[in-house]
Amino acid sequence: MVKRMQILCLVLSLLGSGEVLAHKVKLFAVVEGEMVKGYAYFVGGGPVVKGSVQVKTAAGQVIGEVVTDGSGQFLYPKGEQPVYVFELVTADGHRADYEVSFVSSRVDVERVAKSEGVISGVESRYCQEELGRLGQQIAELQVQLNGYEDKVRWHDVLGGIGYILGIMGVIGYLKGRQ
Repeated sequence: MVKRMQILCLVLSLLGSGEVLAHKVKLFAVVEGEMVKGYAYFVGGGPVVKGSVQVKTAAGQVIGEVVTDGSGQFLYPKGEQPVYVFELVTADGHRADYEVSFVSSRVDVERVAKSEGVISGVESRYCQEELGRLGQQIAELQVQLNGYEDKVRWHDVLGGIGYILGIMGVIGYLKGRQ
């Protein structure tokens, strides 16, 4: 019985420890105008400082490389490719990648004005500003969602403890029948 309690205490201490996730690395990037702004961080820890991020095409061909700064952030300019894959491999071998697609939200003002006759130059500028603000809000929501997914929540921990106790109960029941 003492040995079982020791094992249970060990499992519970590991579940509550933030160090368990300290080396899981995450990479995230958003498109801002003609640049990709990204950051790399360790889940349960801090930013990946001076991490090398390879930039690849959708087919996997390496076309560039950037290094994260002191806060784990990096910038990469938009080129000719419609899709970029950013890949980070840390010195201890942990890997993360993130795919970014450049989708143009620019409206061809002259073409729309000539064909439809509905949008004036002022209205077009207003639409472009609104699209820019909307894009920024979406990027901020993506960052928040990504951070939320990385958190170990208490109900997850309690669910894991309940699962372990349930398995131990079944094993105890089966041993008691013998």
